[in-house]
Amino acid sequence: MIDNFTATAVIYVRVSTDRQLLRGNGLQSQETRCRAFCVSKQYYVAKVFSDGGFSGKLYERPAYLEMLKFIDNQNDDVVVVCDNIDRLSRDVEAGTKIIRDLESRGARLEGPSFQYENSPEGKVMYNLQLTLGQYHRESNARQVKNRIKARLENGYRSVGGCVVGYKPTDKSGLHEPYEPVAGVIKEILEGYATGRFNSYTDMARHLNGFNFPRRKDEHRKEKSLKTQRKHIRLNGEKVKIQILGNAPYYAGYIENDALEVTRRKGHHQAIISVKTMTDIEKRLRGEKLPVYRKNLNQHFPLKNFIKCSECDNPMKASFCGGRHKEYGYYYCYAPDCSLKNK
Repeated sequence: MIDNFTATAVIYVRVSTDRQLLRGNGLQSQETRCRAFCVSKQYYVAKVFSDGGFSGKLYERPAYLEMLKFIDNQNDDVVVVCDNIDRLSRDVEAGTKIIRDLESRGARLEGPSFQYENSPEGKVMYNLQLTLGQYHRESNARQVKNRIKARLENGYRSVGGCVVGYKPTDKSGLHEPYEPVAGVIKEILEGYATGRFNSYTDMARHLNGFNFPRRKDEHRKEKSLKTQRKHIRLNGEKVKIQILGNAPYYAGYIENDALEVTRRKGHHQAIISVKTMTDIEKRLRGEKLPVYRKNLNQHFPLKNFIKCSECDNPMKASFCGGRHKEYGYYYCYAPDCSLKNK
């Protein structure tokens, strides 16, 4: 313990969402109130632990676990100060574990808006506040879910942000095609429906070849500018999920299985036809469709005739979009070949 102070304290602050973390001052205001409380109690603030963007229902949070390690390394008992019980936890099970963690380490829990006592009466009040916190959290989540579902039922995409090739408008939940990306998305969707593209990797390679920049509003939540991707980059699996999986949306429809919202017309502009959407869904289900018969022999006369120098399998061929035009090339598609897709 530091001279002239009555106890050593640590401050714990938390907000639930990244939006609160980036746009609000919740963490700072909590810390300010806790520091004022420590001054009034003559506590020495050894450290502040901050969990930004973590739900109160979670037990394992990085800053909280770090705080436990810090307490373990102290010679004296520590006072844990938080603004309110719901900042510590908004879940009965998690909150029960937390108070056991603190008590087993000899730490006391205090705050400017509550008083916790390690007594039968104090534990009853603590559990009551946890129960109320959990009720409010679950009630808020239900209200948000109902509002999202209502917007979806009215034909607006209100969850998940914009799909690739669309951008926001001034109206909440209403998106519009984002050119020139939307034109290429339309091309690869139609190409998959007709069989022009033989694999998800072909589709990804075609899209990535245009080197489209990401929209400015997509640069969010990344903690460092170095981690921000400046261009649209998708692999085969992401093409399947983010583009082919959203074929109904590209055809002008809205649906959400998780929220039990059946398919219905949306208010956004479609970029593919209903027939294209139907053919895509048939191909994804494994149904056979008429083969796309583009005469590639004039461009790739050696397709399936020349063999890979590494694995001796016949080589495939396709076009890849460059900055100004498409380029054709041969490549190996054998799963175990070291030269696959090269």
